[in-house]
Formats: sequence, C-alpha cells, structure tokens
Amino acid sequence: MLRRQRQLYAKLQKLIDASLFGGAILLAHWIRSLPALDPRGEIEPLSAYVWLLAVIVPLTPPALELQGFYTRPLLHSRRQTFWDLLKRAGWVTVALITALFVRKSEGARGVMLLFVPLAVTLVLLKEELVRWWAISRLGRNALRKRVILVGQPEDTRAVERELASGAPGQFELIARVDLATMQPKGLAELLHDTSANAVLITSRQVKFSEIEQAIQTCE
Repeated sequence: MLRRQRQLYAKLQKLIDASLFGGAILLAHWIRSLPALDPRGEIEPLSAYVWLLAVIVPLTPPALELQGFYTRPLLHSRRQTFWDLLKRAGWVTVALITALFVRKSEGARGVMLLFVPLAVTLVLLKEELVRWWAISRLGRNALRKRVILVGQPEDTRAVERELASGAPGQFELIARVDLATMQPKGLAELLHDTSANAVLITSRQVKFSEIEQAIQTCE
C-alpha cells in the first residue's frame, strides 16, 4: 500500500513538473516579446512556439527521473535539487534546439536562454511549497507512516523500540498482529479498517507460507 502511495505521488510530481517546464517556455516567450526587450516586434508570435510543448512535456519526466529526482527524500538538499534541475533543464534545452534545427524553424535565442532559469525557478518554487507542506503540522500527519506490526510479542518489541527512536511523528503504531492467532483474512480487514500504509513482519517462528499469505494480503 505504501509502495502504491509513493507511485501515485511520483506520477503527480511528474505531471506537475512537465506542466511547469511547458509553462516556462511560454513564459520565456512572453518576457522576450515585451516591448522593452523587443522594441521592433521581431519575435515570432506565441503560436510559433506552442509546438515545442510536444517536445518538453513528454521529455521532462524521464529526464528528471534519470537523475533520480523522484526517488529523493522529501526534504532533500536545496543545493543538490538546484543542480539536478539545472542539468536536466539544460538537456531539455538541447533537445529543443535540436528539434528547431530538424524542423528548420527559427527560435529566438533569448527565449531559449530564458527557458532554463525559468523552468528551474518554477520547479524550485514547487519544491519549496512541498517542503513547507511536509514540515507543517498537516503535512507531518499526512506523511506519518501508520504501521501494523506482524509477529509474536517477543519479536516485535525490538522493532517497536526502533520505531520509537526514529524521527518524532514519523511512525504511528496502530496495531499488533500475531499470525498464530489471526488469519491473513483478518489482516486484510484490519488494513481496510485502519488505512495502514506500512506492514512490518518481524516474526521468526511463523511458517513461510503464512508470511507469504500475509504479504499477498498487503499487496
């Protein structure tokens, strides 16, 4: 369940980042076409740049994913995030220039130069909002892992101590389950009732078949 939650979160982040990169090229055109920067009106209209979205939007998520952007800790280093974004925005810019060359289209250099800082800035602002949400009270509650411990009491005590010694508020132990007294079907009902997003199986004296059934239940 926790894995599915992370996958959904990553998909949402990819959609947002692709949209922000796409918005960056449109914003770059708008800024470059301002009278102060283009007094003669030489910049082509926005319609001449819209097709670049077909390059930017599908290319941005895999470019960032190759950098491990969607597997980072939620509260990642700001400096590292900046450099990761800068490198991938540069890659996307190279792809845009290549696409312009292949299509023999003319693109204002100013638009391409503005695209990189704008794309990086927009995603960094999004990352700051996510960071603020994560450290807020609401965010901490939403990100707290609700854990069910599966195993015999003598096996789960050590794990409980490890969970308690972790970051405050990171884990919430909501139930303890002994497979010797509860069938996998009961575990499934407990998962549904408690909305747990993590199950830790700690018992060393349970048959492998019972553990396998419990894992299948969690999936």
